[in-house]
Amino acid sequence: MTSSKAQLTFNPSEIVMGPDASWNYLAHIASVTDYDGNAIESSAWGDLSIKNMTPLPDLATAGVQNVTFTYTDNQGNKLTATAVVKVVASQASITAKAPQTVWPREVGKLSVADLVQQVTDATGQVVTDVTNVAMTPIDKTQAGPQAITLTYTDAVGNKVTAIAMVTVDLAELKTAPVQLVAGPNAQWHYGMSVAGVTDSLGNPVEVDQATINVISAPDLSPELIGQPQTVILAYVDDLGRTQQVSAVVTTTKSQAQLVGRDVTLIAGPAADWTLSDSVDWSKSLMSDGQPLSEADVSEVTADLKPNLQVPGQYALQLSYVDAVGNLITGAATVNVMASQAALQVKNSQIKVGSVWQAGDNLVQVTDQNGESVGIDQLTVTKSVDTSVAGVYPVTYTYMDAVGNVLTETAFITVVEDPTDPGDGGGTTDPGDGGGTTDPAMAVAQLTPVMVAARLTPAMAAVRLTPAMAVVQLTPATVAARPIQVMAVVQLIQAMAAAQLTPVKVMALLTRVTGVIRPILMIMSTRLILISNRSLMMVRPMLLISQI
Repeated sequence: MTSSKAQLTFNPSEIVMGPDASWNYLAHIASVTDYDGNAIESSAWGDLSIKNMTPLPDLATAGVQNVTFTYTDNQGNKLTATAVVKVVASQASITAKAPQTVWPREVGKLSVADLVQQVTDATGQVVTDVTNVAMTPIDKTQAGPQAITLTYTDAVGNKVTAIAMVTVDLAELKTAPVQLVAGPNAQWHYGMSVAGVTDSLGNPVEVDQATINVISAPDLSPELIGQPQTVILAYVDDLGRTQQVSAVVTTTKSQAQLVGRDVTLIAGPAADWTLSDSVDWSKSLMSDGQPLSEADVSEVTADLKPNLQVPGQYALQLSYVDAVGNLITGAATVNVMASQAALQVKNSQIKVGSVWQAGDNLVQVTDQNGESVGIDQLTVTKSVDTSVAGVYPVTYTYMDAVGNVLTETAFITVVEDPTDPGDGGGTTDPGDGGGTTDPAMAVAQLTPVMVAARLTPAMAAVRLTPAMAVVQLTPATVAARPIQVMAVVQLIQAMAAAQLTPVKVMALLTRVTGVIRPILMIMSTRLILISNRSLMMVRPMLLISQI
């Protein structure tokens, strides 16, 4: 009888202990032969009659364990074999990277690979595939450091963990679009583009307390009006982290405008005008479109100042520099009109005892606008004593609303009824048959200009003023009979200067007889004497029609 050649052998095995650890004897059989010593294929091992005689290894306890098996070959022969199982602890491990700080927007992109430094499996081998590593979630709204747990599970269910510290930096720089008026002096400050700032914990921070740097600034020149420009700001928060934020700045054209207003006024010392009068404040605007007020008149200039006492048309070029340095111009005209004020008086002759009023010699008076005004608007100096014959100069003065002063003098001659000097009655023949002449027909004052124009240089040296005598001459008279007129002038000057008494008059008449006689042939000269023989008035009346 032949003995069985069947055999069962096991390979030494090492199993990592763990919740999911398992040991299958089939995986650790080295070889199996049948009764005849023929090797049995591994695929048929499961069909063989192999049973453990002792308990299977305790994979939760480290150490070397022997498990005895019986093998019954194909002829029913039994044999035993021992499998040596070594149970070892898992060498799995995981380490986290150094603490990290991220922006809220980065939390969603943060992965295990960003937090894990190294992973080793149960056998101590470094693992490059970290898909078996789990991490607890990160709250992107939570301020301060957060502990994130990293968990690695090895092949047999052993879990190892590590803590990664992650801080979500809540610091934020918010910006807003800005529109600025372009101009040479236009300025932009980053604070204009900042809508809000928070620190790493999400607490508000004042703009001027935050560290903000300008990476790129806008160009505020007029050439880029209407073109949005992107500026870059860099904010360094309390954790020392920098974030760059963009903002849009757009320049607009200045809305400033300076509208002039034409002004018409009347020339005069008291004429009033200010630059404000030539600006239409209702239509003038500042750079931001807000109304330019009269309070801003100090910022408006004009290229010239009108002379308010000289009539004319003054064209003003108005200028205003708006808040950003743009020169805004306008135009206005100041029309300085000549005053239409006029004053006209007349000389007159009245009899002793007549009633006289200042208005009797006022021809007309008009104000600066050419409108008639009453005598109550005039100042009248001196008066006329109608009880005493004589020549009374009365001065009329009118000042219009703009300070123009007009002055005219009227001479009022108060006379007695004329009588003949010799017999106390009758009239004196004019000398050349011309008859009497109404004094109003020959009203004119002999002035130095008239004398210079019509008389010889020697004659022109004599100045005849109303205070010396009342002589009414016309240029025609002077031109026709200059020698005779000059003689009359000399006579009247002498009489007025000497303050004549009757005695002086008689003496003077004796001396100037040679002068008076030819004069009496061409003019009516009346020496009116009253009963006491005193000289009351000398009234040479030129008979223009006869001279």
